[in-house]
Amino acid sequence: MLQTSRNRSVHLKRLIKSFGDSKGKQAAIYIEGTKTSQRIPTSDVDAEFRQESNFYWVTGCNEPDCAALVNIDDEQFVMLTPDLDDDHALWCGDFPLPEDYKTVLGANKVISNKPESLVKLVQELNIKKLYTLESKNDTLQNTLKDVTVDKSTLYGTLRDLRMIKLSDEIEEMKKICKVSADAHIQVMRHAKPNINEYQLEAVFRYYTSLQGATRLAYSVISAGDERGATLHYVNNNKVVKDGSLYLIDAGAEFPDSYYASDITRTYPINGKFTQKQKEIYEIVLKANKEVIASMKPGVQWVDMHRLADRIITQGLLDLNILKGDIEELIKNHVGGYFLPHGLGHAIGLDVHDPPNRDGSFKAINEPGIRYLRTHCELKEGVALTVEPGLYFVPRLLRKALADPVLSKFLNKEKLEQYFDFGGIRIEDDVVVTKDGVLVLTSDVPKEIDEMEAIIGKSQ
Repeated sequence: MLQTSRNRSVHLKRLIKSFGDSKGKQAAIYIEGTKTSQRIPTSDVDAEFRQESNFYWVTGCNEPDCAALVNIDDEQFVMLTPDLDDDHALWCGDFPLPEDYKTVLGANKVISNKPESLVKLVQELNIKKLYTLESKNDTLQNTLKDVTVDKSTLYGTLRDLRMIKLSDEIEEMKKICKVSADAHIQVMRHAKPNINEYQLEAVFRYYTSLQGATRLAYSVISAGDERGATLHYVNNNKVVKDGSLYLIDAGAEFPDSYYASDITRTYPINGKFTQKQKEIYEIVLKANKEVIASMKPGVQWVDMHRLADRIITQGLLDLNILKGDIEELIKNHVGGYFLPHGLGHAIGLDVHDPPNRDGSFKAINEPGIRYLRTHCELKEGVALTVEPGLYFVPRLLRKALADPVLSKFLNKEKLEQYFDFGGIRIEDDVVVTKDGVLVLTSDVPKEIDEMEAIIGKSQ
């Protein structure tokens, strides 16, 4: 049965409006969805289908092997759909008919998704310029020889439009964040010493699937011990020893709406923080909470990263892991060796929504902040993750200790006591409101006493 997003028509109108300067210039927008593919090129087993997010945002179409053309002049919306037969229906079930695409998606016309059909359509509409996205198997320019193909403008336009979430989109994000939050609580309840990382991943998958979120938004990071310092650890196959920290970064999505959740919590596997763990955890928690409290329209996201970096640097200074003047530490980017990633990223239909970087964007070539995916001014409707972390990565820290400038800020004897500590990350999903933010993941405990009251209490 053909399904669609509730915002399809609104999104399409916003997109057409964004190309207002092209009105009357015989221009159109052309966008392709995900094609059917195999798990392995040499296999006939199909890969799990997941619609391309930009295509879904524009059309609301959740069917494979489709494309769409929107004529900017008369706003005609044409769906290009695959030619399917009885054999396909036998193996895969009934498929949408042309009238379904018109009724459900609001298409004005439905044609076969073949190169010759696209050529004929473009000729009929007298299209001279086509806005489209980059494609790995792009033959569009060769197919449409007399048409100017612009592959850069559409991406930036969609990126900026998708950055601002509508109220219905926020409601979808609330739903999936609630499901993922409940699953995180269940993982806490099932945590115990000497459990395997994949068992805790399985708990998360089970409880999200029970509520209909049968697809992960990304690969689960289920990391015990020092493995928590590997930012994208995905092996998830080791036993978590008694007394160790456990970090889980996991989020699900519904298979019919795609909006992602992205949540990280870190806690001792045995349910009781040691003093050492508590001290580091409270630094990260302070960064998480102060950034969230500081977010509102008009604030620069880069400044929020720098706030988190300062809090973490000051916390390490207070613990005598770092030494010297706080301003000198900031000036020399010492905090970037402990927070070696960006503070957070845009989130929506993709767990990493397209980064909002305008023409003035310049990468900041400093430790940590160079990986900040989004440089934007906060506006109402912007959805972001807030995920400060504090990690002890021996490879990075040995380089810092060997550096004649950085080493003077490091208490070598104290620092080496943390080489097997791992890392702590606390991640929430938030949406900017008119005067602050709405935390979508507030149901997941992150205060120490709240977590200690839950961990291991599966019965």
